[in-house]
Amino acid sequence: DWLILLTASFTNSFFAAILGIVLFLYLLELGLSKKQALFISLLGLFTTNLLVYAKHSFPHMMFVSFLFLSFFLVKKHFQTKRNKFLIFAGLSFGVVSITYNQTFLLAVLPLGLYFLLLSKFKFSLSAFKSLVLRLLIFFEGFLPMLIVYLWFENLRSGSVQNLANPLNVVTRGVAPFLDIPKPVFF
Repeated sequence: DWLILLTASFTNSFFAAILGIVLFLYLLELGLSKKQALFISLLGLFTTNLLVYAKHSFPHMMFVSFLFLSFFLVKKHFQTKRNKFLIFAGLSFGVVSITYNQTFLLAVLPLGLYFLLLSKFKFSLSAFKSLVLRLLIFFEGFLPMLIVYLWFENLRSGSVQNLANPLNVVTRGVAPFLDIPKPVFF
């Protein structure tokens, strides 16, 4: 049992190192010097709860590392216009979706807004087509992990309480409004 915990703690240390490297590279992309980027990266890892996550066998370290990597790869795509970065960003976000729980859904909106800000979206048909194409390329990397996520959620909770199925979520969300007594309003 101790060997498994020891190995798991080394795994989280590895993901903390990955996060430190990606954070360093991201700060270099923002135009900071190497000394400033190294200082901020180390400060971010050692003064936040990431140090605790790196020490123990929690799934949070993998979650945070791959989430930050997906943001970094989206930024790299918009700098270089190479589609492989979007595919890897989707794959990275897919790993985020299967590492912890449904909290990855909270990161969808910030990632989407980041995507829109970096694309400098204008309201035109060509800009919309370009955005949809980029989202499809991102989804190409995300799709394999999404299939694994949906398969696991169906296996874990069955079809009755499956919150990974959008139809079940909508049905549960609309049900209280359908059961409102009509004489209250009419």
